[in-house]
Amino acid sequence: MPSRFYSLARPAVAEWLWSRYEGAWEHRDLPVGQRFLGSVTLSQAASEEVLDIARDNLTRLDTLTWLKLKEHFGSYETDWIRFLTFALSEYAYYDKEEAGYWRGLCQRLGIENSPGTQNALRALIKRGIDELGLVQKPGRHVSTLWLQSGIPQRCLKHFAKLIQSLEYGWWEMAQADPVDLAILLRDTCEQRFHTFGTLMNFLKSSCSEEEDVSPISGTLLQGLARVAHELEIRGQSPEILADATQRATLLHGFALPNAFFLRSWDSLIEILRPRPQTTGVISFRQKSMVLRLDVEDSFEIQLVLPAQHLYRREWGIYTSTFCTIPEAPWEGNLALTGTGADLEIHEDVCRTVSQPAEEWVWHLKSHMGQSLLTWACPGLRDDQWCLMFDANTGERRIPGQLGLSSELILFFPEETECQYSPGIEIIDSWLPCSWFGWQGHLIHRQGSDATITLSRGEFCQMIAWDVIVQASPELQGTRLPGRQQKFIGVPTFWMPPSTQDQDFNIVVEDLTRKMTLTAANETLEIAASSDWSAVDLQRWIAKAGEYSIQVWNDSFRWRTKFAVQETFILTRTMGVFDPQVYDQHHQPRSIPIIFEERDDFELARIAIKNCWPLETIQFQLQGMEEEAVFSETASATGEIHIDMASQYGVLSGAEGYRLRCCWAGHNKTLLTFNFNQEDEFVDSPGLEEEDDASVSIPIPSKTKYWMRSSTHRPTVFLSFIRATLRQRAIEKYFKSSVEQDHVCLEPIDDKFNYQECINSLCTNLRQKLKENIYWGVG
Repeated sequence: MPSRFYSLARPAVAEWLWSRYEGAWEHRDLPVGQRFLGSVTLSQAASEEVLDIARDNLTRLDTLTWLKLKEHFGSYETDWIRFLTFALSEYAYYDKEEAGYWRGLCQRLGIENSPGTQNALRALIKRGIDELGLVQKPGRHVSTLWLQSGIPQRCLKHFAKLIQSLEYGWWEMAQADPVDLAILLRDTCEQRFHTFGTLMNFLKSSCSEEEDVSPISGTLLQGLARVAHELEIRGQSPEILADATQRATLLHGFALPNAFFLRSWDSLIEILRPRPQTTGVISFRQKSMVLRLDVEDSFEIQLVLPAQHLYRREWGIYTSTFCTIPEAPWEGNLALTGTGADLEIHEDVCRTVSQPAEEWVWHLKSHMGQSLLTWACPGLRDDQWCLMFDANTGERRIPGQLGLSSELILFFPEETECQYSPGIEIIDSWLPCSWFGWQGHLIHRQGSDATITLSRGEFCQMIAWDVIVQASPELQGTRLPGRQQKFIGVPTFWMPPSTQDQDFNIVVEDLTRKMTLTAANETLEIAASSDWSAVDLQRWIAKAGEYSIQVWNDSFRWRTKFAVQETFILTRTMGVFDPQVYDQHHQPRSIPIIFEERDDFELARIAIKNCWPLETIQFQLQGMEEEAVFSETASATGEIHIDMASQYGVLSGAEGYRLRCCWAGHNKTLLTFNFNQEDEFVDSPGLEEEDDASVSIPIPSKTKYWMRSSTHRPTVFLSFIRATLRQRAIEKYFKSSVEQDHVCLEPIDDKFNYQECINSLCTNLRQKLKENIYWGVG
């Protein structure tokens, strides 16, 4: 018993007690829902003192109910709730009773172990979890307490033995998903160490395939793997971790998971020895089926079952290994083992969806038709009038998630009318949809006031496209479309604005070659600025491959993965350049645009569309006797904006001016004032053709044909090309895909004069789409 009585019923005492122990809580400043109450630097003697104080207070109540607890300690006070929740968490860490948590706890606190007592303490725990913002296992109070301190003290030796038995290298475990690692630990313990009952309970509590639970066991293993890997590459012995001061210094410079903590290292230091590298960690997680728009290829709405490796003990009863997913359709075989069976779905299983539904369900069935497993994907309810996808990744978006995207593809039934607020721009007002009777819009958010209004007769529905403030670092560069971050060349890393100077640890890893590229304890010094700060990654990254970058300090941690693709040069041979010019009122204009007044010419603003994305084009500003040349680079959508006011004073006074667009050794007049000369393409020897005749595009060495339409997005344009190739019965002679902002056709045999074939294809598409089609060879 403590030397004196501390009454939690006195608010000032409860506040003082909680603040005394809160100072040792490492996770107190983490976001709500990411805090583990057991991340404390306390000795076991200090924990026993906490339990003694709790015992002394609770034994003064004749019976224990939630109502009596509130009446005694204060309905509107919270420090006593936090303190007692902390005491129950500490008991969970040091608990050595085999008879169960409640029996041992009630005995330690000197209170009756009854259903009423348990209900009162459950209510206390529930309130304490909310007050403290803890990681929790929904609806399971004792399991939540098991999570708070990581590995229970009496399980540390068993946990070390379990990790030692894993057949993966430290690098592979450090890069794996913590959820996958948590499931791996649980399944391995179940198969090889089924007598480790208490550890098994913890492992089951810290991972779930169905519930949103923080995988604390997987996070612990990932952190330990990173520590072991860092020690190996630095040539340091694990024994250095035995000293608390040295350990704290070392861990500060390691790229550890945000929630990583370990209360005792005694049983784990010895196992952190170098291990041989292996293949990636096999995940036995059941991955959810999703609805996705295939923006990279077919532009169809698809159900996608991700590739996955599954293991179930109960599958071991089957004598035949054949199994199928009838809805996909897909067929495979179970791999029988001594204790069960596993199934590997080697690649994503995709099926085009032809009509909406409230839910889609796929079943994995045995050779006898028994259901082994199910996957479900939510569809559209009756009150949902549209379906939205991120235009770049094809990921489904629901209201509340729209701020994650700057461009959306919105599909809706033909009888639904869509209206947009001024903060939304319609890029394409007609997109085909694989659902019968539906159509789509490609829209772009260009302002903070962005609202989508859907109407059906007298009824309407409004969807807010909220802006999510970007406060985290970003990678920027020439990014290829698709779900993964893939860049042409090395992207630039940007840190957000800051009001004070900050130092960050940084780790850049080459995931392809399994190397750490940054030096040990490498740091970034970011000066206070109202602007974003650029960090050049080329000092570490020089080759194509997959990479990860992580930055952190005491109050911040951020990590992302991305890929870098080689840059090649495509030399284009295009027969026609047909710029589309729009005035400052966004109206299309025939060229040349003739101005009657000099001021109108000097203040003109135009937009030139139909350029190649990221293409650099030269312009000539000519007077009667002199001229000036300047360059502009097209945006990712192939647009160039010119404000003639920026060229004011470049030429001396003249009686007439004109602006000419120069492309591949040719030029064309766009604007004139009192300068009457021919407007057709003419040779212009003064310009070097190679300056404008190439653009960086990722291509392999063999010849490909690169095509672009004047208005349609590449994925939409690809669907028209494939339909035309099918109609002409030559689809099988081409491999077609979208790369960057173009459609690529690659011949796969020598049956045709392909240049004539492409010419004919373009003519056919021009007639069908009533628009210009461009192509080049590379």
